[in-house]
Amino acid sequence: LDSIDGDLLRQHLADPLALVVWRSPCATVRHQTSIIEGAEVSACCNLPCSQGIIAAQCFEQSSPELHLHRVVTKQGKVPWSGTGCDSWREQLDSTQRGSTGQRIQVRGCGRLQFGAVVIGVWQSTQSVEYEQANPPSSITDQLCRTGHQFPLPPPLSKRSAPTAREVVPFLESRFSVTLICAARGLHGGSRALMEPIRSLHLNTARSWRGGERQTLLLVEGLRQIGHDAAIVCPPKSPLAQRALEASIPVHQIPLRGELDLSSAIRLRQLIQRFHPQILQLHTAHSHTIGLLARLGLGLHPGVIVQRRVDFSIHRSGTPVLTDLKYQHGVQRYVAISRKIAAVLEQDGIKQDLTRVVHSGVPPLADPLRSAAQVRDQLQLDASTPLLGSVGALQQHKGHVHLVQAMAQLRDRHPRAHLVLIGDGKLDKSLRDSARKLGIEERVHRVGFQEDVASWLSALDLYIHPSLEEGLGTSILDALGAGRTVIASDVGGIPEVIEDGVTGRLVAAANPALLAEAIDQMLDDPTTAARLAEAGKQRATSQFSAEAMVEGNIRVHRELLEELHSGESVDEDVTR
Repeated sequence: LDSIDGDLLRQHLADPLALVVWRSPCATVRHQTSIIEGAEVSACCNLPCSQGIIAAQCFEQSSPELHLHRVVTKQGKVPWSGTGCDSWREQLDSTQRGSTGQRIQVRGCGRLQFGAVVIGVWQSTQSVEYEQANPPSSITDQLCRTGHQFPLPPPLSKRSAPTAREVVPFLESRFSVTLICAARGLHGGSRALMEPIRSLHLNTARSWRGGERQTLLLVEGLRQIGHDAAIVCPPKSPLAQRALEASIPVHQIPLRGELDLSSAIRLRQLIQRFHPQILQLHTAHSHTIGLLARLGLGLHPGVIVQRRVDFSIHRSGTPVLTDLKYQHGVQRYVAISRKIAAVLEQDGIKQDLTRVVHSGVPPLADPLRSAAQVRDQLQLDASTPLLGSVGALQQHKGHVHLVQAMAQLRDRHPRAHLVLIGDGKLDKSLRDSARKLGIEERVHRVGFQEDVASWLSALDLYIHPSLEEGLGTSILDALGAGRTVIASDVGGIPEVIEDGVTGRLVAAANPALLAEAIDQMLDDPTTAARLAEAGKQRATSQFSAEAMVEGNIRVHRELLEELHSGESVDEDVTR
């Protein structure tokens, strides 16, 4: 931290970078800043390196033309600058006068730089909570009043590139703010409020499906913003391999079954060595093994069980074991849809223990092949209607009903083709069904594909015929790719697809209704395009990977606060 080298600073600064707290007679303002390396930021003025900038902040209202900078230069001036500054103040003043207890948020973005080193661009959320009604002066003026001239102390005035260690206490001493840094060792006594959370994430699956992808995205997202998260999974599993490729700490334990006591003992030893604050269990078998490993360890780690399926907890497993593990030792359940939360409540799980955090996906990677190249592989031209579905070829995914719907479309759309992207035990059965229905040449089974983006780009319609579905991250990918989605009205799917608004919903296991919906969308490309656009907007705004990570962090912090205060602690675990 005595160096201004950008890589070194990134290595030591946890994210959120800092929480700045202003206190005035009328309000408390908390400004949380996050560094997002390589992100695109609009409406952000360039910060000139020639001024020797050591810190900068930019607040932004909803209009991209209204933004404001506070810049600290080596000369010690704190000028306010930026296009639309006066308009910004007027707009902020008119919208941020409120009553006692009212909370208002302002989002911002900017660029952080020390000397000539650009650390990264950042985004922020500024939360204003009024302590008095109708404040006598605007909150904007309260913030701006720090903009006065003052002499720099000798350590800063002697050099053009101050170090981070010098900057933090300097800002705290000169401004009426409290700067709380999450970076360990950066500034003494400043870690408590925003200290990173240490968590272990257990996933027993040996396959690569939606749940494993969400586990990886969650841990990757936690680590990117400064939390200390690690994965526990079987050796050589797809999750282990992908996590290692992403430089995520992986602890590989056999995890041979739900009652694998040797693996539970190894997990217990890992918990005692790693000292996680949170133990998050991502599969049903993880739930059992995690609780066995956790027995007798006191209040920590707090246990969170992730529930991704929309069927009853009593449908499988041993009844006595199911009752024990769902009624004891778990402080929070995270359901990936409201439907799953409702099922948990019906099964006797206390409603106040469950939190809904929808699954989320990142933007798809750029396709490695063009749509034309994908269609060439299938020997199809650009005018051939192409339907597609992504998912494991298993009974509950309902592919057999999609194949039957394709047969019913033979007369109306004889040139339409279907591609099934995924593998599974029903591969041969689906091939035989297509052959019996006389459409074998129009149903393509291409197995698991790493480059899903290329296949989605080649589709005219995306079909998701599941019989049950927690939420459906393949649907989110298809929406993100701009495809029109037709899906079953089951599980958490209606939380993503609103019939006639963001896609089409049909009754599950009904090939005739599915064929009718496909027929309508192929005959009405204008409506199909409108649904695709609305679906893409909903997916990107409400079901992003970032939103999923933020939702889990909220659950982590809520649980840790309760454990710290002694509230909602399982008495059995305490004993």
